[in-house]
Amino acid sequence: AIMAMYCDIEGGTGQSWFGNGCIDQDPLFENPENNNLLLSWTNYPVNDNTKSPCIDAGNPDSPPDPDGSVTDIGAYYFGAGLGMHDPSDIHSVQLYPNPAFNTLTIEMEMDDACTLEIYDLSGQKVILSKESSKYIQLDIRHLQPGMYLLKIIIQNKIVHTHKFIKQ
Repeated sequence: AIMAMYCDIEGGTGQSWFGNGCIDQDPLFENPENNNLLLSWTNYPVNDNTKSPCIDAGNPDSPPDPDGSVTDIGAYYFGAGLGMHDPSDIHSVQLYPNPAFNTLTIEMEMDDACTLEIYDLSGQKVILSKESSKYIQLDIRHLQPGMYLLKIIIQNKIVHTHKFIKQ
């Protein structure tokens, strides 16, 4: 008998072929109406109901996703915020220095009003800043050394997330 394993299959629950690691849940694709089948996680990295159930739900024995996390269910892995969440919002963003010590500089090609959120790796928001400049300097002296995630939000859309290291 053929068994499906580590799949998200609508109506599969209870079927004889519905095997180990299978789920029957809305995968929360970015925009399925327009064939964008990327997995979404609106409030990344906060582990809440906006996180696709397919993220980190693949076969744990498979090689990890490029971000080092457990493989995802589906054709595309969730890039843990390293890429664009909405391909129509393509903006250039640079962070430097990386690693940073006292100040993190963010340069953007646009000067739209944006919200900057910085999270530690436990998902705790440690900085919230509203800015409207192409060139932003954030004081990060109070942060402990370690890796952080910067989320840039413009008009309620996540445009970029970047990792940076605080020395």
